[in-house]
Amino acid sequence: MSAATASAKSTVLKPTVIDVTEFVHRGRKRRIFRREAQGNFYIRREIGGRALWKCLDSPIARIAIGNAHSWLDALQLSAADAKWERLDPVRSKTAWAGIGEILARYEARATGAVQIAPHSVKNNANCLRKLLRLAIGAEDPDGLRADVLTEATARTFIEKCRSAGRSESGIRSSLVQARSVFSPALLYLYEGLKLPELAGFRVAVRFDTGEDTGFEPIAHDVISRMETAALSLRDADAPTWLVYMLMSRLGMRNVELERATIDWLQPDDDGIWHLAIPETKGGHSRFLALPADLDAGTIRELAGAGEHLVAARTLTERRIICQRTINRFVARFLPSRQKCAYELRKWAGSLVWSTQGAEAAQHFLGHRSMSTTERYYARFLRPVRAVSAADRASIYGQPTTSPPA
Repeated sequence: MSAATASAKSTVLKPTVIDVTEFVHRGRKRRIFRREAQGNFYIRREIGGRALWKCLDSPIARIAIGNAHSWLDALQLSAADAKWERLDPVRSKTAWAGIGEILARYEARATGAVQIAPHSVKNNANCLRKLLRLAIGAEDPDGLRADVLTEATARTFIEKCRSAGRSESGIRSSLVQARSVFSPALLYLYEGLKLPELAGFRVAVRFDTGEDTGFEPIAHDVISRMETAALSLRDADAPTWLVYMLMSRLGMRNVELERATIDWLQPDDDGIWHLAIPETKGGHSRFLALPADLDAGTIRELAGAGEHLVAARTLTERRIICQRTINRFVARFLPSRQKCAYELRKWAGSLVWSTQGAEAAQHFLGHRSMSTTERYYARFLRPVRAVSAADRASIYGQPTTSPPA
């Protein structure tokens, strides 16, 4: 290297820097800095032995760090494309697969590829669409390219869900279902499609689900006010009232209510009407007798001429009723609960636990595991008395000596 070249390299790589600020990008520490007081921040990154400099277009550290993240992400994507070009020229010239292409294969073949129910396949595909719709802001997720499946997309989804007040367990569940489209056992379905490296999209995220554990019993006065308000809801908003009744009396899930059809109403051999709820979320199906304050005739009347129990003109409108509208109603009485309407299902499960026993509650809620019922849903709501002398005598017999005076 000539003296002139060495001098030029020294000039480029060692400028005067001030106000160095550190941040973390994809688990690695990076630095931004200024070249002059009050000036814009810069960042330097070495790629393939070549130093790259970037002006971050802001003298404000917070904004500059955000711009730095975007620039570093773009560099990594460019480096990945260059890697594919070196290793697989044919693949590198192939357009990225579309999300619609991927989901079409998944929905058509996943049931036969692994042991998964058709409705679970549909739900997982829709979870991926919802994730991309929220994280990317795309109205039509099927039209996106597969290279949007990055760590940034997954983390943005989590961030926006948390900002919207979703529970940690709910966010985790949605993320797991969306990622299941790309489970290792199914990747052969996408042979011939150009997929990105999915390690970033599968990034491990720690969720604090402690706050989602268990059911906090609802105060008696709150129950009284909520039940009174529900009576008024019967005339003011019949579909929402029906959702309230089915969740608080039969322990139904929001997603089950979206799908519930009139043929779920079935009589048993004695002519007693039940609601036959199919298997959902990996749990058991249930055949639950209708409560005295919600008979089959009322449900049919409210359903109208449509095929679904919850009357609505479109699937979207029915989903709004079964998710947002019922949540808003319950939130008036349980404002501190993150799950809102889902507390009605927990409440119903706890009532069955307290009056009919643990196994009845497990069957009522449709859980495969008793531990799920114990941990997340049921609480014994009846007061428990202290041990009496009669209790001891029933097991050990009467004491042989009199107690001391």
